[in-house]
Amino acid sequence: MHPLDHHESRIRTGLPVVDWECVAPATLPYAGRRRTHEEVANFFEDLPKADDIHAFEPREFIEAGEHVTVLGWEKTTAVETKKLFETEWVHVFTVKSGKITRWRGLFNTAARYDS
Repeated sequence: MHPLDHHESRIRTGLPVVDWECVAPATLPYAGRRRTHEEVANFFEDLPKADDIHAFEPREFIEAGEHVTVLGWEKTTAVETKKLFETEWVHVFTVKSGKITRWRGLFNTAARYDS
């Protein structure tokens, strides 16, 4: 099982319209904002086209009402360069009535590109 497979199945149970954005350079196919479940599903399809994720570890969960911030770490190979990199990441979720309505993902993109 891919490290992110269970996340995709959870996203499909949310509301019809979401606000989903990976804050990263536009050169990455999974970067940018998505508004529908189909577009979010495309995020999960685009991710392995650019990054081969070997380890994906949520390490800390910080809850504040309807907002959850997750701090984590991953070990990944950039597909186009075959460069192995490790990076910490931050995911910020808004959850309403048990459904994810908003997500922001950020990671150290310099780790992906620097040698």
